[in-house]
Amino acid sequence: MSAAPPKTAPGRMRVLAGLALAVVALVAAGCDRGGQPRDAAAAVAQARQLLEEGNLRDATILLKDVLQRDPERPDARWLLARAYIAGAQPDAAIKELRRAIELGLDEEVGLPALARAHLLKGDVPKVLEVADPARVRSPAAKAELHALRAAAHLARGRRAEARRELEHARAQAPDSVLARIVAARLALVEGRRDEAAALARQAIEASGGRDRRPWELLIEALAAGGRVQEAERVAGEALEATGLALFRFHRAMFRLRLGRLDEAQADVEALARAAPKSWHRQYAAGILAFQRRDYAAAEERLAEAARLKPYHYPTLLYLGAARIALGRENSARETLRRAVRVAPGRVMGRLLLGALLLGEGDVEGARKVLDPVERARVRHALAQEVLAALALAEGDAGRAAELLARAHRTASGRERERLALGLGRLLLRSGRTEEALAVLDAYREGDSDAARAAQAMEALALVRAGRADEALRLARAARAGDAVWRALLESQVHVWSGAPERAVAVLKAAWQKEKAEPLALALARLAAARGALDEALGYLDAAREAGKATARAAALRARIELARGRTDEAKRLLRGLLEDRRLGAAARLRLAALELAAGNADEAEALLRGLPEAARRTPAVRELDVRIALARGRLEEARKMAAGLAAGWPRLPQGHLLAARAAEALGDTDAAIAALRTGLERVPPRAALPLRVRLADLLLRRGDVEGAERQLAGIQRETTAVLLLRGRIAAARGDAGRALALLRQAQARGAGPGALRAIVREAWRRGERDLALRSVRAWLERDEADRLARLLEAELLLAAGRTDEARGRYEAILRRWPDDPIALNNLASLLADEDLTRALELARRAAARAPRAAGVADTLGWLLHRADRDEEALAHLRRAVAARPKEPAYRYHLATVLARLGRTSEARAELEEALGLGEFGERAAAETLLAELRGEAARGP
Repeated sequence: MSAAPPKTAPGRMRVLAGLALAVVALVAAGCDRGGQPRDAAAAVAQARQLLEEGNLRDATILLKDVLQRDPERPDARWLLARAYIAGAQPDAAIKELRRAIELGLDEEVGLPALARAHLLKGDVPKVLEVADPARVRSPAAKAELHALRAAAHLARGRRAEARRELEHARAQAPDSVLARIVAARLALVEGRRDEAAALARQAIEASGGRDRRPWELLIEALAAGGRVQEAERVAGEALEATGLALFRFHRAMFRLRLGRLDEAQADVEALARAAPKSWHRQYAAGILAFQRRDYAAAEERLAEAARLKPYHYPTLLYLGAARIALGRENSARETLRRAVRVAPGRVMGRLLLGALLLGEGDVEGARKVLDPVERARVRHALAQEVLAALALAEGDAGRAAELLARAHRTASGRERERLALGLGRLLLRSGRTEEALAVLDAYREGDSDAARAAQAMEALALVRAGRADEALRLARAARAGDAVWRALLESQVHVWSGAPERAVAVLKAAWQKEKAEPLALALARLAAARGALDEALGYLDAAREAGKATARAAALRARIELARGRTDEAKRLLRGLLEDRRLGAAARLRLAALELAAGNADEAEALLRGLPEAARRTPAVRELDVRIALARGRLEEARKMAAGLAAGWPRLPQGHLLAARAAEALGDTDAAIAALRTGLERVPPRAALPLRVRLADLLLRRGDVEGAERQLAGIQRETTAVLLLRGRIAAARGDAGRALALLRQAQARGAGPGALRAIVREAWRRGERDLALRSVRAWLERDEADRLARLLEAELLLAAGRTDEARGRYEAILRRWPDDPIALNNLASLLADEDLTRALELARRAAARAPRAAGVADTLGWLLHRADRDEEALAHLRRAVAARPKEPAYRYHLATVLARLGRTSEARAELEEALGLGEFGERAAAETLLAELRGEAARGP
């Protein structure tokens, strides 16, 4: 059955829509509740009629009511067992049948039913034990038990044994309907569909057309042979012969497969009149709604069908697809997991669930779900495509290309075209240019979006192959699109060839002829790329004046305004895009990042909450979630989230970088270095530069200059971060002049406060304190809202002994950023002598914001000591020493408190350790205290 592709949430992999399309409507058998007669015999008769109609739910309720009043009725238990068998509940059926036989149910009737239940359960040994022909008298019962034994052997793939049992069955009763049905099933299993259909017709004739089972098998045989129209006609004949609503349901399903939706609608309405609450009606109505793209109605009907028949695989499959179409990924995920549990050997549920998990970034989960599909070597194009997506997520582009090529060979029509574009893109990414050209060449003719995409990719492939002249000829002769498209493609070829000035000339010539927005956008992007921001805005203004500006122009304008430093204007433009269907999610994400950078974590989080559920699970959003947690001081949470990001997208550097940052914030430098080294093992070299830079920075801070140099060896791109590190390495080597030159070069290129700090540190080390302060103030003239630069200015003033000025700077910082832990901590230290109460209040706030910062813990502990609260101070000072054991001042402070508390031996040990670590500001006081403690120890008690 074909179905229109559902609209998936933004950013979702395109394969999901194809999967929802490919879900096949499988046919199965179900419940209108009538009134319950008070007479038990009448109730049993009514239950029998309900069972014949396929109304399992109401028949079950009625029979349970009968048995509650009269538990000794074997006929009621037998019928209840039949309902359980029809509802795929074999254990319950077995229990009822055993009790019915104990109550006197004739084994001629009971044993075949009990064998059916064990067969449904898949317990073949038990079937063979129960279905003992010697225990029954009549040839008909013996034939039925032989036929059931044949079915059991067939279930195990033992066809020879099945044939022998069928011979015994035919010997007992040549006209046995069940024997013919099992024989037809054997023929169908062996691919002899015409023979299966012939045997099913014989069984229909032998039963007088009243037994539904041969009708169902005939319909199945016809459908398996692709004879859908004939199957639809036979379903109508079965409906007339038996009067069972089941066959109206079958006919409706075949009409849906044939695209005859109005006729299917008539059958669904008839089902609704006959049994409005039955599973058949709910399922058929759900599939019809799905076909008509009414996914909300489809979900409602299919959810009810799943409630009535919780283990029906196609119901769960379609329900999951409908929920994907509605963007309800959480519900879809759980539904599809149920489908896989119900039928672990079926492929489609695994494909749909695997693709959903891949879209959410759960590569490990997708691998577990899709492993059986890969081991089974399923050749379906859809399976190849999903497995290709998995291979790509795991970093195996070669395997992904191989699988997509296989899918492309077996697909047809638009599906083949779509796969060709995906394969071409992947081959280009893998550097297999000639193969990409071979795939794309057949699809670049025509005037479709696909043809344009194929032309663009083929032009890129030609440029990469060193055949730029051919690429230009292709662009100029392109049949897809119009003159604007040809100009855009030709200009792009020039850009790929390293001649952006020629691209500009081509675009300007086309712009003079037609003021088309795509040309304005292309010209604006090229102007922005070379730093001509005003020129770029001029093109966008011209497009707006011509009435050709769209949301894409607004998005580009926002990026240009950001580059000009006009953040508020960029935010205004981005807010205007939030409701745009195509660009809204990206605008929301960019705006959230800007708000977070400005210190507005609450606003950033609120913006992220407005994203669709699917977009919330993309790596970009998860990265922002981690950054928000870090900004709020939720360090353990940030570390866990960063680890999840790194595990879900191991080939992206962001997760590894954030995991290192969180570990560092927690004071665990070793874990930070380990996270970065793990990232370097998993991230492709072309994307690993940020990891190398960060690792070099950490190694340099630990004094491992050679390790830092090794990380920078071979890096060709002299980015500001690389220049900054090279400058710091030069400083560590004692080459102060080279260090300062490199750092100033980094700052001139727009490096952030890191470059500024390094320049200041180096200038200070050389004794050029005025230069250090001038550098900071020059920076603040460019960006007065730079919090780190303001903190650096205050620290310089403090180090220069200008405490009143430093205090004023810290007070100003806290008025603007009241929770900054560095300003809180340093101002607390400055206020200790004149306002100890306020100093303690500030230190406590700093500790709340940075609970693992050693310096903050030391400040709070020392202030508590000065307030004569040594017991409370002790815990904070121990934490400071544990975090920074090689900081002598922290050990001196801890020793002072221990001595005050009378723990002199511990105090002496801390002082000896502190003095062994080198020089520090309070060394003289530490030596004095140690001498006093040693003197006391010598005098004794």
